[in-house]
Amino acid sequence: MTTTSSVHEAWDRILAWLEVNAPATALCINPPATAEEIAAAEQAVGKQLPPDLVAWWRRANGMRSRPDSGKLLPPSYLPYTIEEMLGSRRLWLQIAAETGDPRNTEEDLRRPAGSATLGFLPAFLPIARNGSGADLFVDLRSGPRRGCVTEYDHEQGALSGLCWPNTAAMLADVANGLEHRTMTMHDHIAEARVHGFKATGYLPRVTEDLALHWEPENR
Repeated sequence: MTTTSSVHEAWDRILAWLEVNAPATALCINPPATAEEIAAAEQAVGKQLPPDLVAWWRRANGMRSRPDSGKLLPPSYLPYTIEEMLGSRRLWLQIAAETGDPRNTEEDLRRPAGSATLGFLPAFLPIARNGSGADLFVDLRSGPRRGCVTEYDHEQGALSGLCWPNTAAMLADVANGLEHRTMTMHDHIAEARVHGFKATGYLPRVTEDLALHWEPENR
């Protein structure tokens, strides 16, 4: 199965689960992105986008943020629209330009995708926010891990390693977690430990408002 077909299969499973169990979250999912919106994202980044990320946008252009929208992605992330994603990327890059060292940026850009870095890089593409100063992003640097999904925090940067190998793996992990109520983010737990960070997996929880949230597995 290709990563693109894996996206469609996992997304169908996620939607089916949400419609039955967390309809408040399902109602906040946006319609598909247009070809023009996807082209604008690729032009802004100046790099070819991973096919699995594009496939996801062709199914849904992020989510609307409402009090009962919940959090689609563990541990607490709401997917950006493409417009929001480009705005977040511009802001991160502006902060990096004002506070970072260009020499460090160039050095980090030459390192393979998935490599830890304190500064936000032009090859990073935010895809979701947690509302507390952190984004999930797709790493578009070269190397075997190109397209991996990891977390960028305004204080710790991207130092704790990847969260998922790619967008398709992220959605499959979420679908499995929802359907079987099993722990998600296994890859992140292993990666974080290698980098000296503590991490845990997350289990789905549906609120009284019928919105999806995630809670630590060891709570």
